Amino acid sequence: MHITRAKITSYSSFADSEWIAFSPDLNIIVGENNSGKSALLSALRPPLVNKPHRNPANYLPGNITPSRLDVDISCGKHEFLSRISAANLEFRMPFIGDSALIRDRAVSFWNTDSELIFSCTRHAGGILGPRDGRSLNKPDGEVSTSVRLAMAAGKLVAKKTVTGTEDSMPAVFDSESAPSFYYFSAQRLNLGISPFADAKLLSPNAANLPNVLAYLQGSRRPLFDEIQERVREIIPTVDAVSVSPGGGQQHVLVRSDRQNSAEELAFALEECGTGVAQTIAILTAVVASKSSVIIVDEINSFLHPAAVKRLINLFRTNYNHHQYILSTHSSDVISASDPRYVHVVERVGYESRVRRIESDNLNDLRSAAQTLGISMLDVFGHEYVVWVEGPTEESCFMRLLSHFGKSLPASVSISKVPSTGDFARRASTKKAVLKIYTAVAGVIAPLTRGMAFALDREGLSDDESDNIFRDTDGKLRLLPRRCIENYLLDPSAISTVVNGEIGDNLTSQTVEAELRKIGESVDFSRGKQNFGSEEWLKRVDGAKLLGRLFPIISSGRLEYIKTRHGQIIMDEILRANDSSLRELFYFVEERISTALNR
Repeated sequence: MHITRAKITSYSSFADSEWIAFSPDLNIIVGENNSGKSALLSALRPPLVNKPHRNPANYLPGNITPSRLDVDISCGKHEFLSRISAANLEFRMPFIGDSALIRDRAVSFWNTDSELIFSCTRHAGGILGPRDGRSLNKPDGEVSTSVRLAMAAGKLVAKKTVTGTEDSMPAVFDSESAPSFYYFSAQRLNLGISPFADAKLLSPNAANLPNVLAYLQGSRRPLFDEIQERVREIIPTVDAVSVSPGGGQQHVLVRSDRQNSAEELAFALEECGTGVAQTIAILTAVVASKSSVIIVDEINSFLHPAAVKRLINLFRTNYNHHQYILSTHSSDVISASDPRYVHVVERVGYESRVRRIESDNLNDLRSAAQTLGISMLDVFGHEYVVWVEGPTEESCFMRLLSHFGKSLPASVSISKVPSTGDFARRASTKKAVLKIYTAVAGVIAPLTRGMAFALDREGLSDDESDNIFRDTDGKLRLLPRRCIENYLLDPSAISTVVNGEIGDNLTSQTVEAELRKIGESVDFSRGKQNFGSEEWLKRVDGAKLLGRLFPIISSGRLEYIKTRHGQIIMDEILRANDSSLRELFYFVEERISTALNR
């Protein structure tokens, strides 16, 4: 089972989170302190505590709305029945049909396995119930009967039909006999001691950890040994875990040497660091439970970075049948998780919002990195990197690949080079380019398996460009033209973009005339090449030209902003005349191939 989406209403800093979509495997929640990360995670766990959202407009008792969680849960039919059997429960399911046949139809519905989506609602202090009266898809017609179903001798049995529309299926996910949700907070938990009790399954908050470990130690030794082995992998200083009775309670003990059984050399769990207790509890839930939702708040707060990576690797490999929802502000957690997307929690004033960003959207990922105050490479490290001049090149190169049907391998990133100020100040000489390349490559190389550079040509000649390519063993190649803007000097595309920005009726002929007037100046062309020729397009200072052009053709109303206009001009060229950009596409394709093979 897993949560497919959730919506939080009037809870802590959330007035209305809107629907938050979750991946069935590993989900990462990031955000600044006090943004609402912990509130989001705590709202997902049972029970839902009533913490109504307050703001200056609504804060008095008579105005605030009780807390509520709407959640859609995906669960296979056979898995659902397994939960019913484990908890020895019965459930009621609304049905339409002739009362003489409805029981047979209800049993038949569950005979074939398929994935179901249960639409559920949890009100403050209550258990999960059906949203809008029915948890499964609503049938055509009015429902007036529900069927009581239960497992008996391994088979589903319809006990009787009941007048009414009661739907108790969502409550199955709240059963303490077959927990579906586990929640581990960032606070230190007192998990090492508990009164004697019969407990085979860990409670959602792990409060019965000693009793569960005692049961596993005595009755399900292979599972207990597996937990011990996983704890050793995560925290090498813990070599053994055991449970010992004393004073009417169960005590969890840890040892640094499993071969030495001296009682005096065992440490009580409550005397160990927070990370030890949390790790044992999390691994007990992960190893001993069936498909569950594992929620961990600030996982990086109680574990060493190396331990976090080892734990998350276990989540992704050996125990990927669970859904994990982790909050963090650590780059190590994000890079180790390699999530499909990241949820960024942002708070403005009294209200928190959640923004989901895709893992293949560099601009959004960079925004998440900035939110955390850490570097892009630290957070979303890739094995192979194509280093480019700046964010415009990042975006434009990705647009080219997408347009021409070339997908960027998941292991490859197109990223702007560090120390952009050094690039801005460099002289356009072979020596300066090589010096920058050497410095950047020396810093970045240990972090990647392969890399390539795609930098501006600036004023270098073809021979100088070829020499740089040779001297760097092919890793550094300069653009065929002076800079990325040299591929954007399309009068038709520019006129379309400018008209869209300022609502004018500028023609491509007017743009071309101004381009010619400016572009034929020796200050821009560095020579007397013919306007529009291949040699002119290679040598002209395209960035400087567009910077001069935009205020002229817009009568001073619009300046050329590289990070914005560069992207939308390229989009327009790709839409209307993509053949003019094929040379650049082939260049990008070659750079990716070089990164993968060097």
